[in-house]
Amino acid sequence: MAGVDGGGQPFIILFFECEFKIRKIVPLLSRQYRIGVPGEPARRSILGIRAVALLLCVSNFIVLTLQYVLFYFTHKHFFPSVVPFISTLAVFPYDFYQSYLVDQWAAHVGWIVFVMVCAWGILERKQWARMSFIVLGIIHCIILSMIVVMKLGQWYVIMLQYCFRLYFNLVAVGSYIGFLTMAEVRSQFVSDIIFNKIIFTVKKFLGRHAPLANAKGYYNLALAYRHLGRYPDALHFLKRAMEEDPRETNSFFEAGHTYYMMKNWPEAVKLFRQAIALDPIHLQAYLFMGRAFLNQGCAPEAVEAFQKASHIRGSESEIYYHLGIAYQQAGRMTDAEKSFQEALKHGYKTADLYWRLGDTQMEHLEKYAEAESAFLKAARLDPQHVQAHFSLGLAAIKLSKYKEAVRSFKDVLALVPDHTQAHYQLGFSYVMIEDFDSAKREYQFLLETDKDLAETLKLLLK
Repeated sequence: MAGVDGGGQPFIILFFECEFKIRKIVPLLSRQYRIGVPGEPARRSILGIRAVALLLCVSNFIVLTLQYVLFYFTHKHFFPSVVPFISTLAVFPYDFYQSYLVDQWAAHVGWIVFVMVCAWGILERKQWARMSFIVLGIIHCIILSMIVVMKLGQWYVIMLQYCFRLYFNLVAVGSYIGFLTMAEVRSQFVSDIIFNKIIFTVKKFLGRHAPLANAKGYYNLALAYRHLGRYPDALHFLKRAMEEDPRETNSFFEAGHTYYMMKNWPEAVKLFRQAIALDPIHLQAYLFMGRAFLNQGCAPEAVEAFQKASHIRGSESEIYYHLGIAYQQAGRMTDAEKSFQEALKHGYKTADLYWRLGDTQMEHLEKYAEAESAFLKAARLDPQHVQAHFSLGLAAIKLSKYKEAVRSFKDVLALVPDHTQAHYQLGFSYVMIEDFDSAKREYQFLLETDKDLAETLKLLLK
């Protein structure tokens, strides 16, 4: 993947050498810029990373265009010098292609397209792009090593030549791995989760052990007590299990879960953290820890916990639902909307989810038509969902659909007859469609239940 012609140094090495030299003088390439819509929490982006990714993508595209699209240029004098130069910028081994893939255009095109896709992934800061680059580099090294072995029959002529090429390709691959494992780059991905998965899996394989008999017995007894609602007894035996086998993750998690059921959020969080320390990819520990943070009003901590849970298992729809609630509490409404929509994409379709999505869109983003659609779906999924019917009425008022609003508020009153806000909004809707007799009936009801709302409605009647 990452080579140069005979005596040059990989561009990416030069790039980062220059960056490190000027970082203290002109901190441009590693500076973190805040981008996004004014008033919304901005994302952070590192200019140097995106510049390299853009260079990779554009230069590979030029190579692809010159060599396979614009046949006219293949016979011009400048072509033999232009393509190697651009290929060097693209971190693609042009000499490797000329020597071994000259008759295999499909492999050449596939290689370039793969590098371009990976570069685009870095531009979009996707996790898979980082891993693809590393895998591609490893494949490249293997291919070059095989070529060297195959040519050893004429080692007295060409061994040094191939080892020289192999050396520079290894340097380029090393530069990629170094680039992609820098702290600044890792902050753009979720590599900590990936590395934790790998490390934990290896440790688990090398150090796995059978649960101790006493610990297993205490653990099972604790779960039985908890099932009966005897939480103190359950905690007692879970602590005994942890003492017997301090390496067993489930004992710590279930102890945290028990505290969670007792609504002792701080203790629950403490034990969930201990479970995660033993198993960094324990999905349920992250999920319940996020819920505990939400119950304590610690929205930023909840967001972090749910984000890590989504990195562990991105297909778990419920995670995005809770992440959306955390974003709501943190005041990040655009992110909340995206999380709720992500939950829907993964199949988590509940009345409460649709209601929360609609509430976010209506109250904070002024997307009244989208909110009305979400509320309608919530009401259809759960006809007893009072908030869905009430919010549907409010959305109809925002869209000046007063007859639809009347129907929605009547649905609310069918479920909760003394819902004063529904009576007021129903009276307001009657006024807007000039049904003053019906509006006066709502006014008479409010006189007995909420005089402030009654006076407000009276002003409208005048």
